[in-house]
Amino acid sequence: MQMTNNPLNTLYHAHIYFNNEQSALATQVREQIIHDIPQLTYRGQLIPMSIGPHPKPMFELHIPGDCINFAMASIDTLREGLS
Repeated sequence: MQMTNNPLNTLYHAHIYFNNEQSALATQVREQIIHDIPQLTYRGQLIPMSIGPHPKPMFELHIPGDCINFAMASIDTLREGLS
């Protein structure tokens, strides 16, 4: 994972994917991420189906550029194997 101190964007977004059997885990992961990264500017609800270009159920997060490195490391640690 490449880290930078000068983000190119002012806002990033992440999608955390899961399958139907992982819905409860996805709910827990989402709540823990929201708790641990209060800087998130958007905390999407769980979408329990594929939608648009997204092949699996997912939730979306928006991350300010000035905390992208912290958020990426935190999400990677907290995602419990979800992609």
